[in-house]
Amino acid sequence: MRDPFSMMPDVPLDHRCADTRFLPSLAQNMDDDMEDTRRTILGILERKTGKPVRPEDTFATLQIDSLLMAELAYEIEQAYGIHTGEGMLDCETVEDLARYIGHVRQSSAEARGTR
Repeated sequence: MRDPFSMMPDVPLDHRCADTRFLPSLAQNMDDDMEDTRRTILGILERKTGKPVRPEDTFATLQIDSLLMAELAYEIEQAYGIHTGEGMLDCETVEDLARYIGHVRQSSAEARGTR
């Protein structure tokens, strides 16, 4: 296979890549999405448990059972229009879940071509 950049020998390598002017805003959007995801999950859990929840709390210490986890998955799926999948069950802390859902949201957006 031929190197696609070989047709541009006079263009510096760093200019052959995608326009990097938009990378800071992309990173900011990802941070904003992550913060939104974290806030949503914390809000759902606080409403369901009736007590304050922190990102570092574990589901065990919050006494989240399988029924409550299923309700949480349903609410997250409804909020973001995604399928949470079984990977959600591997999350130990609220922050783990926020990261996992952030990844699912990003993958879903990329699959739809909206990212």
